[in-house]
Amino acid sequence: MLANLRAWDEATGGFNGCLSTNLCCLCLCQVLGDIRSCHDISEDDVIIMGRDGVLLAGENAIGYEELFVSYLSLLVREIFIRNFFVRTFVLDDT
Repeated sequence: MLANLRAWDEATGGFNGCLSTNLCCLCLCQVLGDIRSCHDISEDDVIIMGRDGVLLAGENAIGYEELFVSYLSLLVREIFIRNFFVRTFVLDDT
């Protein structure tokens, strides 16, 4: 599965808004939002970063937990602020 994702990423220069017919990519896009990048952290571990979340998979993934909890806490705050300002401008227009 991950080999297909990496090959598609290299061939297109990135995930193109989940327009692939690859069912796996579509499922990841539903969970993570628009896929921004995927990286091999080690031989056994991979990270897939999306607009709304991160998927960390592999045998040693637990070792990266503290780092990604910090990253995700910042991501959640950014999502909250984005939604807050969208709501503010919508309410201001009415």
